[in-house]
Amino acid sequence: MIHILCILIVVIWGTTFVSTKVLLDAGLSPEFIFFLRFSIAYIAMIFVAKKQLWSNSLKHELTFIVLGLTGGSLYFLAENIAISYTYTSNVSLIVSIAPLLTLFLSYAINRSQHISKMATAGAIIALLGIYIVITNGSFMLNMQPIGDILSLTAAALWAVYSNALQELAKEYNTRFITRKVFGYGLITILPVLFVRNSFDWHLLSDTSVILNLLFLSVIASLLCYIGWNFAIRKIGAVRPTMYVYFVPLITIVASSLLIDEPVTLATVVGTLITIVGVYISQRKVKTES
Repeated sequence: MIHILCILIVVIWGTTFVSTKVLLDAGLSPEFIFFLRFSIAYIAMIFVAKKQLWSNSLKHELTFIVLGLTGGSLYFLAENIAISYTYTSNVSLIVSIAPLLTLFLSYAINRSQHISKMATAGAIIALLGIYIVITNGSFMLNMQPIGDILSLTAAALWAVYSNALQELAKEYNTRFITRKVFGYGLITILPVLFVRNSFDWHLLSDTSVILNLLFLSVIASLLCYIGWNFAIRKIGAVRPTMYVYFVPLITIVASSLLIDEPVTLATVVGTLITIVGVYISQRKVKTES
C-alpha cells in the first residue's frame, strides 16, 4: 500500500506543471498563482502545525527566510514563468536535475567530501538527455532559451534550499518547517505582487481556475507532502525517491493528453537518458553513504 501511495503522489506531482499551465493560460500571473497556492496551503498548515510560532534562534529564523525564498517564492516564480515560455515537459525535466545540483553543491560546501567518478558520469549523462530535449534532437541551439534557463534556475534554487534545510531538519519537525517555508514564501512574494499589480481577483470567478488552485494547494502541496513524509517514515527515504525520477515522464503524458503539447521521439529519449543519469549519480551516493 505504501508503494501505491508513492506512485499516486508522483502522478499528482507530475501533473502540477500542467495545472500551472492551465492557470497561466487563464490569465493569472506566475506570482499570483504562487501567492494563492501557498496562501491556501498555509491556512491549512496552521491547523496542522500551530504550537510553535518562532524558531529557537535568530540564526535559524534567518535561515527560514532563505528557505522561504529558495524553496518558495523565487523557486516557484522561476518555475511558473518558465512554464509560460516553454513546454511543461521541458520544465519538469530540467527541474528534475535538482538532486544532482544538490549533490554537487553539498560537495562544494563540505570540502572533506569528494565527487565520485560515478556521480560525475551520471551528471554528464543527465545533461546530455536535457540537451536532447531542449534542442529536440537537432543538436543545434535553435530555440528561445528563456524558459529552459529559468527552469535551470529553479533547480539551482532548490539545491540551495535542500542544503540549507539540512541543519534545521535536525532540530525541527517537518510540519513546523513546512509552515515556516510557506509563511516566508508568502511574505517575500508580496513585493513582486505589488510592483507588478498582479492581484487578478476577478479571474477567481472561473470554476476551472478555482479547481486547479485547490488541486495545487490542498492536494499537491499539503496532502502529498503529508503522504510523502508518511511513506518515508514507513519505508525509508531511498525507495520513495526512486519514484520521483518518473515525474518528467508523467508530465509528458499529462501535457500531451490534457493540453495537447507535442511529444517527439527526442523528448522521450532525452527524458529517459536524463532519468538514467540522475539515477546513476544518486544510487552511487546512497551506496557510499
